[in-house]
Amino acid sequence: MPQPPDPQGILARKWASFERSVLDPISASRTQRRETRLAWYAGAATMFDVMTDLAGPDEEDDAVGAARVEVVHQELARFARDVAEGRT
Repeated sequence: MPQPPDPQGILARKWASFERSVLDPISASRTQRRETRLAWYAGAATMFDVMTDLAGPDEEDDAVGAARVEVVHQELARFARDVAEGRT
C-alpha cells in the first residue's frame, strides 16, 4: 500500500539536509541563509519543469525521453567535475 505524502514535504526535507551540510550554523548570516534557500528552491522548481518537459508527449517513444534524461545527467556530471576541479 502506498504511503501518504509527508505533510512537511519532500523538498522541505531535502532543503533542511542541504542547509545542514553547506551552511555553518554559527557564521552564516540571515541574508546568506535566505539567498541560499531562494536559489535552492529556484533550482528545485527548474528541475521540476525539466522533469515534466522530459516526459514529452504520451505518443512519443520512451527512448526519446530516456535520451533527454541522459542529456541532463551528462550536464550535471560536467558541472560536478567542474566544481571538483575548481572551475566554477
